[in-house]
Amino acid sequence: MDNLESVWLELKLHGKKVLFGTFYIPPNCEQYIWVKLENSLDMALNDNHVDYIMITGDFNDNQINCANSKIRPLLTQFSLNQLIDEPTHFTEQPSSLLDLFMTNNVNAVTYCGVRPPLLEQLRYHCPIIGLLNFPKTCHKSFKRKIWLYDRGDYTKYRNILSGNKWNSITDSDNIEDMTATITHIILDAADKCIPNKIITVRKDQPPWLTNEIKKKIRKKNRIHKIAKRRNNSKDWNRFKKIRNEVTNLVRKSKEDFNNSLIKKVINNNSSNKNWWKIVNQITGMKSKDTSIPPLLINDSLIFDDIDKANELNDFFLHPSLILMTPAQFYPLYHLMFHLQSTK
Repeated sequence: MDNLESVWLELKLHGKKVLFGTFYIPPNCEQYIWVKLENSLDMALNDNHVDYIMITGDFNDNQINCANSKIRPLLTQFSLNQLIDEPTHFTEQPSSLLDLFMTNNVNAVTYCGVRPPLLEQLRYHCPIIGLLNFPKTCHKSFKRKIWLYDRGDYTKYRNILSGNKWNSITDSDNIEDMTATITHIILDAADKCIPNKIITVRKDQPPWLTNEIKKKIRKKNRIHKIAKRRNNSKDWNRFKKIRNEVTNLVRKSKEDFNNSLIKKVINNNSSNKNWWKIVNQITGMKSKDTSIPPLLINDSLIFDDIDKANELNDFFLHPSLILMTPAQFYPLYHLMFHLQSTK
């Protein structure tokens, strides 16, 4: 609508349709602005295909002192609930609640609150946040062994592998036993020659988020609660100091992480697979198709996963398997294992 600063987003979350509106209402604006806001809300709430309505923004209508409030009649008219219950705007004068979060279904929001200010100013707004009740799949943390390849003794590694009696292993008629034996020998030799360590992998955590940053963030949040409760200049100055420390730590950690990725891309020693993995990590691109590409067999393309697995199985049964080099064997072995697990 003309002369109304607003943006509506249509979101689809777990099969539910959500309209999310953001508004800015200038201070002491004329009545026609509020009429336009009412019309905008009316259009959104009369959409029969919408499951939830969520509205936020700076309305410059103090909800701590509700006398002559312009928002309160709209809340009653459209059966909306306003969920922010603490000041969001601070000046030399008493604080006020101007930044609001409204919804037609309180069960769709698990939490609403006010966060620390983003800027150091005499007058400032605090950002508000809301957590929506749409569950997200969380990955459990797990332990993983990583290899420090740059510190490996590969002369010793080659000597150990060369000393094994490979002919006796490949004479076996059982492909499962042969594969298990080869895998054990290679990993056992690697364990002796290549330094390694066990790490905890948390897939939901940004790679640049270190333990030091997490401790600082927790400390910052504690000091912010104290500053809000006491509301004196000493506590607010303490909060501003640690907030700046956290901001600088996050910026430096992100910069260091991105620089390390760029160095890996520039490094010509990276394999094609690792190079593309790093590029996708930098750009945020993800592969949409993780399936095995079609196989060309006797001038015919094989598309079906079961047919691919059968063709590869026939290939592995051929006597020429023993003549394959490790560089040829293991990519095909990995491909076969992937197809078998997806059947």
